[in-house]
Amino acid sequence: MDKLIKETIDKLVDQRAHILQAICEDESIWQPQFIIQAVNEVRSITRMIRMLKGEKERL
Repeated sequence: MDKLIKETIDKLVDQRAHILQAICEDESIWQPQFIIQAVNEVRSITRMIRMLKGEKERL
């Protein structure tokens, strides 16, 4: 179970990094609603990571 949680956390961290990189490095002009949506997705992923880390510590 611990290994599965770690793998899931790693995937979420990669997904979060990809979104942030796209916001920062993309040369196209982002519409404000897309930036807000991307930031909300990053926040959601961060919450999932924190939840999984807490679950991992309980095990």
